[in-house]
Amino acid sequence: MKKPVRIGCLLFLVLGLALILGQFLWKWKEGPTQAFTFLNTAAVSRSVTFEKIGKEGTLEKIYTIDNKLAHNQFSYNQVPPGNYQVTIWNDDKSELKTFDFQVILNDAEKTNHQPFRLDIALDKVYAVVHLNVLYEGEAFASFMSKAAGTHQTKLQFEKFYDGSKPFYVADEYTTRTFIDIDDKIPSKVKYGELVYGLFAFPKSLSKDQVEAEIIAQIKSKIK
Repeated sequence: MKKPVRIGCLLFLVLGLALILGQFLWKWKEGPTQAFTFLNTAAVSRSVTFEKIGKEGTLEKIYTIDNKLAHNQFSYNQVPPGNYQVTIWNDDKSELKTFDFQVILNDAEKTNHQPFRLDIALDKVYAVVHLNVLYEGEAFASFMSKAAGTHQTKLQFEKFYDGSKPFYVADEYTTRTFIDIDDKIPSKVKYGELVYGLFAFPKSLSKDQVEAEIIAQIKSKIK
């Protein structure tokens, strides 16, 4: 019985080494990549494609990215560096918007897993909001009560991004306690920790409407 066991262990080891070698060769061939998060906040399905632009300015006729997203659907991809023609498509395959975008890595030798983001609804603004006011001596209920009654919330908007173009949330926010667009807001955080949240709102909203919209989203995201 010992011989079959040894053969089985050897086979398992060989398969494991083959898998590791395969992953290494794939990474070597593809090289470092940049993460992208695509989402669709539109009420209808849409698609996004990335087509690489060659050195002579001609399209390669092969899609690096070809994603169809339903309402509120996300997709995550790794994209090699280069110049791309980005196209947003309606559900009937008609072209909605096309633009060029260059994918550049912060470190050319390393894959970056912090994503660029693109909302193919094309009608949203994204904001990074400083959320420490929720933890500075005020309970969530107290904060929300004041917000509902007076709109004096002391919310601090750190950065705004146009969601119709790929945008990158700065590392100074994502390396702290960062509440992503689909995350819940924790009821407690470590003392002294900075807390930021990412929120989306329609471009058509006025300044007062934006604050009311963010407050409503905070309420819905509290654990």
